[in-house]
Amino acid sequence: MSLFILGELLQERIKELGIFQHVGSYVDLNSFMEGSKTTPACAIIYNNMAPLDGDHKSTRNAKLHKQYWLLVVAVSSSVNGSTSQYRLKEAGELMHELAKSVYEFRPKTAESNGIIFTSGIKPESNPFTPQLISNMGYFPLGLSININIQSN
Repeated sequence: MSLFILGELLQERIKELGIFQHVGSYVDLNSFMEGSKTTPACAIIYNNMAPLDGDHKSTRNAKLHKQYWLLVVAVSSSVNGSTSQYRLKEAGELMHELAKSVYEFRPKTAESNGIIFTSGIKPESNPFTPQLISNMGYFPLGLSININIQSN
């Protein structure tokens, strides 16, 4: 059972868009910032997981959780003499296509994996605002999904 199966599925989905030069999974934002030389690029970062409470049932054999993920788009703010405004426009277009694709995605996995997705992907607040650092722009997109973890 891999608790990070959604990251793998998102990576496949985002690569299929064909709008990024590089798509990869990273342990944190800093590792992406150090490695994102080819742009546009998209990072998939696992952010957190929390048990669900309230109306949702948890049993001894299955526990409901919410996983939080972060997608970060990187664009260079100075490629081929282009202006920062042009790159910000490009980032906006990339973010729009990325969000549309991700929020329409309904991941399915076999129950033998031990992870069952019990909701679609939902938007979440971003842990940081867009940033321009060393001629690179970083634009976050927070998301979450509910999962059911099957016990053996």
